Amino acid sequence: MAEMIDNETGEIKIAPYVPDEDEFDGADFMEASGLASIGRDLILSMPEFSNFQEAKIRYYWKRAGGKSQGQDKLGACQKPSGLLGFVTGVDFIVWLAADHVKAWAMQDRLEPLLYHELSHMGFDVDESTDEVTYRVVGHEFEGFTGEWDRYGSWRDALRRAEMSVSQMQQASLNI
Repeated sequence: MAEMIDNETGEIKIAPYVPDEDEFDGADFMEASGLASIGRDLILSMPEFSNFQEAKIRYYWKRAGGKSQGQDKLGACQKPSGLLGFVTGVDFIVWLAADHVKAWAMQDRLEPLLYHELSHMGFDVDESTDEVTYRVVGHEFEGFTGEWDRYGSWRDALRRAEMSVSQMQQASLNI
């Protein structure tokens, strides 16, 4: 793990070590205890994740993230099912792409990247039994800057994004 200083708070943080490709020994994945530590801290400290404190989650580094729709695939949150669900016994698998994290020199962005992947966790409650069923949820916002520039907030997702940006701008003015 590497030591970093948080520029906003001056607090010293420990960043998980990001493995090099040769450390995977030909495998596609390796366990990531440093990511698990950050993920656990996020789940315990963020109210939006309070329903997942009992969820079983495994964290991994993926040797190469590849691309999805032309964009670097930085990570994923998956709900194992079938044989994989049976063998792992976990509710979610979260992985981050070691190659992209290293190439982008984004060790200081691991927490927001993990937050993003954890935000894909969802759940349903059976009202008759109170049984919780976990699931993966899609993004709240999907769009293009050109779409937003040309047509404005014409969809609900764009309106929510615009409200969030406006709130962030207002908060920064109040500092």
